[in-house]
Amino acid sequence: MEDLQSKVDRLEFYVGLLRNIAQNPDEFSLLDWVIAEKLNENQYDQLMEVLKKANHSLMKQKETGSGDILSLQELSTHIAEVLAIENAQLNEKKVEHVIRNAAKLPGFHLFHHYVEQL
Repeated sequence: MEDLQSKVDRLEFYVGLLRNIAQNPDEFSLLDWVIAEKLNENQYDQLMEVLKKANHSLMKQKETGSGDILSLQELSTHIAEVLAIENAQLNEKKVEHVIRNAAKLPGFHLFHHYVEQL
């Protein structure tokens, strides 16, 4: 069971996310999902790190024409690991949701590379 301090910390984290959502709900739909799924700040940070690395490799590929990009399967695996999802069917739905909504984030327009493969 979550202790009171952990709940307060998580709620303070959510308030910060809500500020972004209020500015542009469509672009920040991933943040709404983070709150709905009750991810904590550490899980959010890990998830964003995975997404940023994938996005960076896509940008490098576009700029230089070289460099390895993660396959959809590799990206999906990394996301599932962060979310610690064990149910395969639920896993696929949540991962797809994350990828589709990540493509809406500012600076992540190249993520449509993955969305098109879903």
